Amino acid sequence: MADQAQPDSAEAAKQDHPSEYAGTAKPRPDKAPVSSGRRSLLAAAAIGLVAGAVGGLAVAGVWHPAAGASGKYSEQQVADAKSDVCAAALVARQAVAKNMHLINPDPENPIGQLAVAANARLSLTGGAAYLRGRLADSPAAPQDVADAARAMAGALEHLNVSYLVGQPNSEHEQLGRDLDSRIADMGQVCG
Repeated sequence: MADQAQPDSAEAAKQDHPSEYAGTAKPRPDKAPVSSGRRSLLAAAAIGLVAGAVGGLAVAGVWHPAAGASGKYSEQQVADAKSDVCAAALVARQAVAKNMHLINPDPENPIGQLAVAANARLSLTGGAAYLRGRLADSPAAPQDVADAARAMAGALEHLNVSYLVGQPNSEHEQLGRDLDSRIADMGQVCG
């Protein structure tokens, strides 16, 4: 019997007088009570989230009017917005056309080759960003103009990303044709 482990004196005391040590037991995680303060904090957070969402939708409705919102603008505002977005599309197209056809003056210089490629990609990104920015600043633009501008900007971005990830030339050619189509659509709604 001597080789059996003897419980230490604290364990023995807990076994002899369990009611004295009842309050020192660690609470089990699955039985943790939720305080009323925590409930009110959760309720306040939920109310705040709902209020934020409703406020965000209201602000979005003011800053980004729905498709039928062109009735909120005068004919002059609509004409000015259309003119602004169409002019931005023209500038974006010109920037892309100029920079996509640059030639490295020294074909043996790899730095020049990288610079030409970087300019081409920058023109795609810059053209898309400029067009989207002008569109965002022209909420009175007619829906067909806005849709065509978004499609053109998306085509510019898509072509740019295809270059950045190194897709094959066949993919670039197809995306280039898609961009040409979006530019033609823009010309039709702006004409």
